[in-house]
Amino acid sequence: MWIFNKREFISVVQHRDKPDHLMIRYRNVEHAEACTLPGEISVTPNADYIGRKVVSKTNFKQWMIEQIDNIDYDNYKNATYSTPMHEAPLMDVWSIMHQWQETR
Repeated sequence: MWIFNKREFISVVQHRDKPDHLMIRYRNVEHAEACTLPGEISVTPNADYIGRKVVSKTNFKQWMIEQIDNIDYDNYKNATYSTPMHEAPLMDVWSIMHQWQETR
């Protein structure tokens, strides 16, 4: 699962060895450091995702509830203008998905 919020982009997958945990993956170490999910950041420069955290599913569910409760905008793209996410490839993703919508 990919998640974008106003401050970060994360990739969330099942942890291979811990059924009750998720692997949270980051393309950017600053996003990992800024993320309020509990857990120690591991940095692997040559990996597909440079930063990772192991998080319990319970903690992730609580974090998602907090993300939902913190939505204070009626237009996501506009809400990112003053954040680092607007400088990130977010607008490229939006553009590609908009093009895909028009072909369906």
